[in-house]
Amino acid sequence: LLPITGNAQKINDSLPIISMQEAVKLAKENYPSLKQRQLEIDKQQQLKGTAFDFGTTQIFTGGEEVKDGTGIYTTIGVGQSNIDVFGIAPNRKLLEQRIQLAQKAFQLSELDLELEVKKAWANALQSKRNYNLYKELDSIYTNFEKAVALNYEVEAISKLEYAAAKNQALQIQNKFLQSKSEYVIALQQLNLWLISDDFYTVSDEIDIASEINVESFSIEAHPLYTVSQLQLAEAEANFKAAKAENLPKLNLQGGLQKVNGNSGFYTYQAGISIPFLSGTTKAQVRTAKIDRQIAESNMQFKQKEVQSKFNQAKENHQKWKTSWLFYKDEVLPLIKEQKTGALFAYKEGEIDYTAFTQLIKEAIQSELEAQTALANYLESIFQLQYFNQ
Repeated sequence: LLPITGNAQKINDSLPIISMQEAVKLAKENYPSLKQRQLEIDKQQQLKGTAFDFGTTQIFTGGEEVKDGTGIYTTIGVGQSNIDVFGIAPNRKLLEQRIQLAQKAFQLSELDLELEVKKAWANALQSKRNYNLYKELDSIYTNFEKAVALNYEVEAISKLEYAAAKNQALQIQNKFLQSKSEYVIALQQLNLWLISDDFYTVSDEIDIASEINVESFSIEAHPLYTVSQLQLAEAEANFKAAKAENLPKLNLQGGLQKVNGNSGFYTYQAGISIPFLSGTTKAQVRTAKIDRQIAESNMQFKQKEVQSKFNQAKENHQKWKTSWLFYKDEVLPLIKEQKTGALFAYKEGEIDYTAFTQLIKEAIQSELEAQTALANYLESIFQLQYFNQ
């Protein structure tokens, strides 16, 4: 990024332009957090096999009542202990819930990334438009300064007026340089999301959706809404899995035997293990029950929070849409005439330095306010699109 910063004066001519949709697509393909979320899904799917716990296997040999070659010999025996038959179903349910939660978390991360990239793109657009504004003003004030210098030479204005006009020109030039740096910084912030070998800029214009039908939105289907439901389902499944730890586990054992030197005999045993005195499993059940209560409380709050944020997004969208359309249709067309007309009027002697400065200041202020309104309007659109799932 450093060479780009060092050659900011060439930035408009040398960089490829990326649209907002292309930026979102590129970020989704390359951004590390999404890859991590996908790996989390893969991990949970691999863990699904752990639901089947068949305990541990023992291979043994031994003898009973052994004396002088007589007795009972177990030539080879095989045992399987702690077979968790009753825990298979609850553990499988728990792991399935974790897979669903990982998948929904991936969708939510994707939406969050899309929102952040759109905001970074819009910020770069606003910075570029501000940069172009001050670039135009710098050109206007360069011509203005020449006209002032000419008037000063023919003694049409005082030295004080000439100094004041030159100061205004220098201030605009400084603002132009600041806007250039802010534009480069905004591009660096955007490109950070893209993880690309290329360094992109943005176009000067954007196609804005005229209408968004919020009536078709289904907030209940939004990942931000359903994640809390899945977290509660996971906590419930974890509680049942913890309770299953207190259920009996099977033990099976069998082997080949020789009795007093005669082969062809067999042995077997079957039994159960019950954790009557296990404080660990009881503590796990109590902890899982508390986790379920926490998840239930969190779900109720999250769903109200999502609905509240959606309502705020609708109000913000309407507010900034009205503001931007006012500037776009009423103010900006007049500003263009005001800027070009002020310089012409000053050269023709129709207005003095003070009137010219006042007209330009008003034009700058109105155009900056218009850019702010546009940026806020775009963000309000992105926030609504975030909820359209």
